Amino acid sequence: MSKHNSVPIELPEIDKKTIEELRVFLSYLYGSEFSINPIDVDLNDFHNLSTIVETNFEHEYCIKVINECFLSIEGHQLKEEPIPNELLIWIEDRDLSRQLAYISGQFTEINIIRNFCNLVSLNLCKIPSIKTTFTSQQNPFPLLKEVNLDTITDTHLTILGDSIKNVEALQIESDDVKSISAKNINLFSDIKQLQISSIIIDDIHNLTLPALEVIYTQQILNLNDLDGCRNLQFLAASLDTSNPQIKGPAITELSTGKHSSSPINLKNINTSQLRSIYVSNGVELEINSLIPSLKQLHDRSRTDDFKLSSLTYLPNINSLTLNKTNIILDIESNWTHNSLRNLSISGSNLDNLSFINSFPNLESLIVPANKINSIEPVLYLAHLKYLNIQYNNIIDIPRALAEKFKLVVENRHFSERIENVIQLRGNPLISPPIEIIERGEDAIKPYFQSMIGETEELNEAKIVFLGNGEVGKTSLMKALNGQLFDAEENTTHGININKYTVPINDRHSVDASIWDFGGQQIMHATHQLFLSRRCVYVLVINDRKEDLHQEQKIDYWLQQVQTFGGNSKVIIVRNKSDMFTFNNIPEGKLKEKYPNLVAIESVSCKTRENIKRVRDLINQQVRHLPMRKVRLAQNWITVKDQIKALSHERDHLPLSQFSDICNANGVTDFDAQMTLRNLLHDLSVVIAFEELDGFDMGILSPHWITDGIYTLINSKFLEGKKGYIKLADVQQELDKAFPGKYVNKARFIIESMIQFELCHRVGSAKNGTYLVPNLLPKEIKSKKIQQKGNTINFIFKYDNLLPPSIIPNFLVRMSHQISDDKRWRTGAIMTDTGLGVQALVEEYTVERELRITVSGQQARDYFSVIRHEIRKLNEPNTKALGVRELVPLNDNRTEFVDYDELIGLEVMGKSTYTSGKLKEEFSVVQLLSGIESREETENSVAKQKQSEGINVSVEVKQGDIRVTTGDVINNISSSTSSEQSQVATQSQQVDIKIDLKSLKGTADYVLEDLKSDAEDEIVNELDRDRFIKECNRVQNAISEIEQIGENEKDASDKTGHFMRVRDFLNNALDKVGPVGEAVDSLGGNITKIRDMAKKYNTVASHFGLPVVPEILLF
Repeated sequence: MSKHNSVPIELPEIDKKTIEELRVFLSYLYGSEFSINPIDVDLNDFHNLSTIVETNFEHEYCIKVINECFLSIEGHQLKEEPIPNELLIWIEDRDLSRQLAYISGQFTEINIIRNFCNLVSLNLCKIPSIKTTFTSQQNPFPLLKEVNLDTITDTHLTILGDSIKNVEALQIESDDVKSISAKNINLFSDIKQLQISSIIIDDIHNLTLPALEVIYTQQILNLNDLDGCRNLQFLAASLDTSNPQIKGPAITELSTGKHSSSPINLKNINTSQLRSIYVSNGVELEINSLIPSLKQLHDRSRTDDFKLSSLTYLPNINSLTLNKTNIILDIESNWTHNSLRNLSISGSNLDNLSFINSFPNLESLIVPANKINSIEPVLYLAHLKYLNIQYNNIIDIPRALAEKFKLVVENRHFSERIENVIQLRGNPLISPPIEIIERGEDAIKPYFQSMIGETEELNEAKIVFLGNGEVGKTSLMKALNGQLFDAEENTTHGININKYTVPINDRHSVDASIWDFGGQQIMHATHQLFLSRRCVYVLVINDRKEDLHQEQKIDYWLQQVQTFGGNSKVIIVRNKSDMFTFNNIPEGKLKEKYPNLVAIESVSCKTRENIKRVRDLINQQVRHLPMRKVRLAQNWITVKDQIKALSHERDHLPLSQFSDICNANGVTDFDAQMTLRNLLHDLSVVIAFEELDGFDMGILSPHWITDGIYTLINSKFLEGKKGYIKLADVQQELDKAFPGKYVNKARFIIESMIQFELCHRVGSAKNGTYLVPNLLPKEIKSKKIQQKGNTINFIFKYDNLLPPSIIPNFLVRMSHQISDDKRWRTGAIMTDTGLGVQALVEEYTVERELRITVSGQQARDYFSVIRHEIRKLNEPNTKALGVRELVPLNDNRTEFVDYDELIGLEVMGKSTYTSGKLKEEFSVVQLLSGIESREETENSVAKQKQSEGINVSVEVKQGDIRVTTGDVINNISSSTSSEQSQVATQSQQVDIKIDLKSLKGTADYVLEDLKSDAEDEIVNELDRDRFIKECNRVQNAISEIEQIGENEKDASDKTGHFMRVRDFLNNALDKVGPVGEAVDSLGGNITKIRDMAKKYNTVASHFGLPVVPEILLF
């Protein structure tokens, strides 16, 4: 006997040789590798045995050896499969039948079951209903706790015998059986939990189960039908409340949705003990009677309205959760509700928090994904300890709140539900800026101390006009300002800036400015200098019928705004409508692709048709600009005004003088000065790049910098030098064009061009030579390369935007291998004599492609260099640019396959790619080996697996793969009440290491399933990637948790990991925030997640850490 075996059953130890033989046999039988997992546990209480056995989520194939005398055979996806007879015979032949506690799968042979008498869980769904050859025994399965059936027959009852009285959990599910009799279910008289899927209980009013505490069913029922279940506490069912409840249980928790008869009339339910309600799936909840006992209401029904006045019927509710519901503020301003402690309203289009004064005792307020633009009402909540206001429109934080709460925007803080915290991620914060919040209290405190005097709204804004040349941008700008139309309007070279006033009301207005850019292609690259995330964009076009590339031009400009202007609003204006009546714009397609596109309007500056409508549209967007609403202290406004006054006198000023002006006005904190400088930079009051701080130059006049750059780009003298220029040449051209204006400023102009990627240094800084790609010749005589040895063709396809800077940057990086006569503005021919190869790289602007041809004996090696350089140039915006790498399938280069498709086939273990168009199969290995080494392929396979959360052991060399972490929508957590009970550990005597391993196994299985489902079913790429990344973070957190020891200190050191897992489970089960929405959209995963949550609670409660609320576990 094992020293650990303290059970009243005499069982011999199972020797290690036998266990190894079993492992080998199972691996052969199922075709999957099994592991051996030895476990020691105190079995004085047999409930501990059922705790060890995993009956729901056997994420891995394993043999658990419990106290050296019990076996549990668990296998991924085997639960629904018949247990092979040869396996049962193998176990019997070695006298292990009595030592089998669990085996994953369904028994099919009646006569063999009784030999396995110590099973704790038994699946009889595949047992045929035939006469048995043995009679019922008194207690054939003394340890049995759980039974899975597809129906209840005499065969089942005979097999179970008196052991039916041991069963505590009964699950009945079948695709074939439609109904079952309550009489048969009543035979399981001592069950505490009943779960029935897709089956109707015919005579449910005859159900008599006095010990029953929990029911899960999809059946529509009335609580009067459950009079025989008087101790029922939790009911998850489709409910019919058309008739009053006059008998039956007084339930404490109710979960209903989907098939329920809507509305749910709570007046017709015995609510005397009701503490929690969970409603979902479009079911309306009718609150029309007093329910003093109710403590929690989670309304995820997503119905049209929720009236706050209905809370008068719930005087003692302390936790209210609403999701995607229109909130009706039908309460008097002096009405109060003193019991509510936790309020969560997400995705409900709330635009203000004025109503929260009615809940003076709120401790937790969670209002993510709304349209709230001010949190000042929070100042009056004296008891508030936690505020989650993520993904709203908050632009500034009142100083009083910053002094009371810790401001949090980082991912790592999201799951830390600690007191006195405000979650701010996803807001367009200006004051204080996110960068300062990220640095913590040491930066935030002096920032606010720099503000002196009353605050007022900035009320300044910038409007940027974009578009190709000669579309009428200047004419539109003048028309908006009431100026006369000039048919001979000169083409804009550089920038025109005009003042533009936007009235707010009778007393206030916004001092705006319209920036009109020259539309010539050569000038586009300088636009990014002035494209900020805090302005309104107007894209002006001509809608000529014969312009076959109009959609591509619009797409180009909208991508420019998206890349450099973020989510700034855009209005498209079809100018010259008096000349072009044809509408060539796919409006619906554009609005779907670019959600920030507000409207598309037609105007005629000549006839003034629709000018007023466009003016009103622009004014409306300016009024709603977060930038103009930011509140600045009086001393900050004084600094701004003094700098603006200087701009009328100078083209530039030393940044040290800017700092002196700040100090003189009390803005002495360095971070505060930088914030103010960045704010003025966004308004283009003073343009200052941190990369050029060494020049101590702040630009006051946009014309000064653009005139200088355009002078060089348009210089015929410099063009004659085929792109190569010297500082002396630059100074000469500037002095010739603008005498006295750019004295000793040639180097600054050149360095500024380097910032715009218009110019690049050649060789060392000492030789003072630069390459300006825009001054290269447009074409060369011959683009032929020597075709010898191997030839590789490849395409970088940019679905969204091919940045103008890609080719110029590439030419500079590869300049040492390009002869002077083999480069032009859109491409080059490169030669590496050492490798004996030549390569042609050329940009095709209209197609948004970079096409590459490499030929020579070592073509693959050289192609790897070129590809690596282009990939680096695409980062970190590869996804935003829509970059795809295409491998040709045929010699004519008419059909291609996506490189990621080939890598995906490698991950899946597929050997061929089939082209239906070519009606041909291609070897995946041959296609890949034609362009890269096997090591490179393995690196890409590893990267793809890594992105999917699959553990890999392939070595990835530094420089081969760059992993960029983008913004990830964090979980939006639901509130928990102090009165919610924590789930206790299932047994205090069970070794915590077992619970940790069980949690890890279940979590890996559940999360991998979620990620797999997300890949197939979540259409929005950003939502899908964010959800998968969050799943990966939870997996990493659980891996960290698994490593802790047995004492609370080890766990407390990893509290953040526990909080991340807990909040993920809260959100998934409560269907709140991005995680909840994703899980809800995937469907069919709640039961798995609920079991994962139970295992988490077992571990968390062992260490005294917060758990998932009990109401979410049923």
